[in-house]
Amino acid sequence: MPKKPNHFFKNISSNYFIYAAKLAVGLYALPVCLAAYGSEIYGLYLLSFGLSSALAAFDLGSSRSIYRYTIEFGSDNNLEKFKTALDTSYSFNLFSAILTATLIIILGQFSTTLFNLPTDSKQTATTIFLLAAINTFITMLDAAPQSLITANNLFHARNKYIGVSIILNLMIILAVQYSSAINIELYAFLVTITSIFVWFMDHELVKSKNLLKGIKVSFKNLTYLKRSEYADYSLQVFGLSLISFMAIQADKLIIAIVLDTSAVTLYTIITKPYVVFKGILAATIPVVQPKLNEYYFNNLSNNFIQLSRKFTRISFFIMLCCTILIGLYYKDLLSIWLKTNIYNSYANWGIISMATLCLTLFYTQFLRTLLHSNKIKYIIYFSIIGVSINVITSTILSYYIGFQGVIIGTTVQIALELIYYKYLERKFISTDKLNLTGYNYLIYIFTIILLSVVCFIMLEYFITTYLLKIVSFIVLLSAFSIVMYMILIKENIVKRATLH
Repeated sequence: MPKKPNHFFKNISSNYFIYAAKLAVGLYALPVCLAAYGSEIYGLYLLSFGLSSALAAFDLGSSRSIYRYTIEFGSDNNLEKFKTALDTSYSFNLFSAILTATLIIILGQFSTTLFNLPTDSKQTATTIFLLAAINTFITMLDAAPQSLITANNLFHARNKYIGVSIILNLMIILAVQYSSAINIELYAFLVTITSIFVWFMDHELVKSKNLLKGIKVSFKNLTYLKRSEYADYSLQVFGLSLISFMAIQADKLIIAIVLDTSAVTLYTIITKPYVVFKGILAATIPVVQPKLNEYYFNNLSNNFIQLSRKFTRISFFIMLCCTILIGLYYKDLLSIWLKTNIYNSYANWGIISMATLCLTLFYTQFLRTLLHSNKIKYIIYFSIIGVSINVITSTILSYYIGFQGVIIGTTVQIALELIYYKYLERKFISTDKLNLTGYNYLIYIFTIILLSVVCFIMLEYFITTYLLKIVSFIVLLSAFSIVMYMILIKENIVKRATLH
């Protein structure tokens, strides 16, 4: 049976609501913690717990494997195969959680030297990294039940208790703001407690919905895992995760090593729009992705391309409008948000980082589909090259010009990925009957981007007073909203995404 449109709306709307709540708490937390702990110590927290989130991808491919084999079980109902795959994936998950937590503890032992910190902050750094290691362990273990929940499209059910965790985080922030008793170590401890709460609730949801289908997962040793027929895919995904970490997630690590933890705080502030809208995309794409996977694996090339292009056109227009709106008023927003204008001179770098998301939209759907196929090796081969260019560029430029070098390195990699994955899409998917394919499509992309840049520069030049800014914001927001409504009606994305 086809999925009902209201099921689609329930999932995506609850994802948006939860993300908006997380965003609001995060925006509120940053200036509060910055004032309470200072840029250096808070930068240390951002680095360690940022690594905690980033290294969660090093789960030896277990989360993607669980997602893939859950989808396959829905098609073939092979319970024995599903159990064997789960045994392998859960075992990889446990081993990777132990290894990654150990790595963060080791980093904590050398943090003062590695990240240019004062020697008197060693105890604080060691404690924070220890708590980050615990948080990493819990987060990585939670990847297993979370993948089962995601593969079964239970976003709305999960978001109910995620909302509770957000409230807990807000209470922690308020305690920091109004009480001097919450030092940075206690703050990190309380944040870790919320991760434990989410992990526990995910397990309860898996049990209540019987997502394991009555299977009792058995943890296997390394000898068994080496022989497992499911190990190859997991290790390929792990290799890709390792490469991807060096491309994107290692930004803060590079900045901390080349510069210092204060620069990490500055980078976090300036790239906030990028993080915000990347999170919005992360809340949206998983809802559409299962249908794209279905079209791809059933060789329905035209359906795949049509849905992918529909989603791309809608998301690209929204992202482009947001980039223009945020860009025009980002300096004012920074001043209001942080109650200082000392960061305004870096504002344009935040918009550049945000603009790169517009480029990723033209290949993200195809890339994510390829990740769940037997063609993942094409991603790994290219990523080794692209990531190497990114890391080298970021490191060298960061040394000479500051954290901005990381943004430039990431932009270079994204541009290369756009060209490469459009080439693979043309190679693997027949698009003869569709318009705007191949390199003509790239010309179309860059034409729109060029016109948008010219429009942005002109608007920024003429809009100088606060009155003009307020009027122009209302006019632009209204115009974008009207056009967006017309595009949504024309594209009818909900019908396409829910139709079998």
